[in-house]
Amino acid sequence: MSDRRTSAAGVVIAVGLVVAALVVPSAGSAQTSTTTQDTVTVTAAGKVEGRPDIAAVSFGINGKAATAQGSMDLLAQRQNAVIDALEGGLGLPDDAVRTGNITLRENCRYRRALERTVCNGYVARTTVRAETRDLDQVGAIIDAGIAAGANSLNGVSFERTENDQALREALAQAMELARGKAEALAASANRNLGRVMVIEEGGARRPSFGAGDAALGATFAARDIRIDPPNEITRVTIVVTFALD
Repeated sequence: MSDRRTSAAGVVIAVGLVVAALVVPSAGSAQTSTTTQDTVTVTAAGKVEGRPDIAAVSFGINGKAATAQGSMDLLAQRQNAVIDALEGGLGLPDDAVRTGNITLRENCRYRRALERTVCNGYVARTTVRAETRDLDQVGAIIDAGIAAGANSLNGVSFERTENDQALREALAQAMELARGKAEALAASANRNLGRVMVIEEGGARRPSFGAGDAALGATFAARDIRIDPPNEITRVTIVVTFALD
């Protein structure tokens, strides 16, 4: 009986040693799990300016008639006249003139005197957009569109074709600034700047120049308006984390 009890106690002790060996980590593994990399994080911005080389003119066109078909017919007549004036009259290529969505609604207005909404026929609307690389041609485009029957000038906008190049230049500028800021912070802490750990880009912002909305008459003379758009500015913001050695 005593031999069996001794043997059982030995088994219990052996199991206890195995469990202890599994639970207690080695000195090397404990040290590795607590090791962290010191870092420094900075924010930097880049900005690149460039003169626009494309102008876009947007016209509003509508047709009002007693019937839906009549308003659509009038809209088509005015739209075709504007397109013919831009392409045939000014010589703009087909791919430089684009049409927008077409809407058709009842022409309804609230009459205060009657204290109710009164509907009078239908109104159809669309847009025509013309692009040119000759900024001096903007005035002539506006004149031609309005004279041909466009009801309004929705806006004039300008942009650059080399936007990708401007974006790359702005990002490179921001990265150079970020490294300079990080090096200054590291030096002030008596540390050496290490490799880049993380780069986060906050997006590019490219404001466009617009002329706004304007209701125009057939006597509009755009040639007297000076077309001198401001430089387009591409801005980027990045957040960079560097390791400290």
